[in-house]
Amino acid sequence: MKKIFLVFALLSQSFFSVNADEIVHFEVQPKLAVDDVPVVRVQVKLDKTRDLHVAVQDIDNNWKQVTSTMKRIKKSGNYHFEMPLDDLKVGNYKWNAYITPRGKNWNDKIGEQLSQNMQVVKAIPKQPAKAKMSQRDVIQKIAWPEVVSDNAEHVLEVKYAVTQARDLHFILYDKKGWKNMGNVKITVAEPGVFSLPISNILAEYPEGEYAWTVWLAEVDSEKQVTKPIGKHFKVVKP
Repeated sequence: MKKIFLVFALLSQSFFSVNADEIVHFEVQPKLAVDDVPVVRVQVKLDKTRDLHVAVQDIDNNWKQVTSTMKRIKKSGNYHFEMPLDDLKVGNYKWNAYITPRGKNWNDKIGEQLSQNMQVVKAIPKQPAKAKMSQRDVIQKIAWPEVVSDNAEHVLEVKYAVTQARDLHFILYDKKGWKNMGNVKITVAEPGVFSLPISNILAEYPEGEYAWTVWLAEVDSEKQVTKPIGKHFKVVKP
């Protein structure tokens, strides 16, 4: 009989341990700016309604309690809520969370208290958005008038996609003998459109047929990653 009772006791203890009310997970931002609002995220497992207590201590000020709150939670699940702190100062803080029966306090807490430290700073630099790279390097479009007949400003626009930083090359050729009339190289860090404004065409170049040639290459290298793309046009004087 004693052996049977012992086995039953062990099974009962195991059963109630598995189903005990507890805080499964607790977190707040580990680093916060003074103007930001802390957000508490908690996962609980409950058999009945419990009170969730969250308190904040100022580590740099003799562990003084800054504030606390209580949320009544009726069932298991994931919860989050903002917990504003008045006159939040730069420093180090400790967050504590525990659960109790309804209307009770620390003396009647259930299970373990979970804690997390948080650092408060003046400001957190915003991280620049990471550029969305293309799956392949390609010159997608070249825009330039087919005929230039004045000295007004015209804009060469090149739309391109890149897999990583590349050098974008431009060469202007006089098609009569394919003479190089000028070249430009610009390093591009992400997909986009590059605009190159040019004016006084008639003053700089004689009448004739010309062509822009554009391609992408590895940075600081002559190794091309795209084939040269051409854009032909005429210079006509009135």
